[in-house]
Amino acid sequence: MKQLILTLFTVLAIGAFGQKIADATYTDCNGNTEGVYATLVSGKVLVIASKGFDCGICKSHAVNYENFISQNSATIAGWGAMVNLYSQSTPTCANMTSWRNAYGWNNIFSFLDLNDDYFMSGTPRYYVVNPADSTIVYSGGNFNTMQQTALQYASSISIEEQGYFFDLKVFKQNESIAVQTSLNLEENTKIELYNIAGQIEKVWNKIEQGQSGYQLDLNKTLNSGVYLLRISSNGQVVTKKLVWAN
Repeated sequence: MKQLILTLFTVLAIGAFGQKIADATYTDCNGNTEGVYATLVSGKVLVIASKGFDCGICKSHAVNYENFISQNSATIAGWGAMVNLYSQSTPTCANMTSWRNAYGWNNIFSFLDLNDDYFMSGTPRYYVVNPADSTIVYSGGNFNTMQQTALQYASSISIEEQGYFFDLKVFKQNESIAVQTSLNLEENTKIELYNIAGQIEKVWNKIEQGQSGYQLDLNKTLNSGVYLLRISSNGQVVTKKLVWAN
């Protein structure tokens, strides 16, 4: 059985909350590759489940986890970081194939967590990551709490042009960011620009409308890459992906 010192486990468990998740790239047994930050930049909440092939509770939650991700795939991305909990043998792709066939994991990106990147003393363990700033907003073994937390953040973050922000457009305009919308954003609006690592690049608490929409002056040089622009207006929140090329 895998074991960690209880004190160390407690410190790590508490410390995970509010910390930014590290970027990493994983490849599943079919050769498909996904990255942590590459997934977050889509605007989806990321749920990573550390599960043991030989863990009874993990097995009992497996179908429900697949159903949860399938039903919320537009706003939540689900991963499965698989280990052996009790066995000392190295998990294999044969284990993964049997698991996927048994529990119908078609919407969950699952991989062998051979370096125990997400394993902490026991399984199952769920990590919920906020795409707006790449922070871990839940780390624990409670399946219901994981669902509630993921849905809470998914409901406040969207990159879809629908609802309140139905006609919102964001793009680079010279060395500034242009925002076009029929909404009045001059009052009760806060705009935050995050880089792919979840760090804030700029915050605007007051913006003014010009002839062709709103212009967000940066007063700094951005590196080429992908950014997230989070707009909060009159109690509504939307996150837009912004590609910046110099």
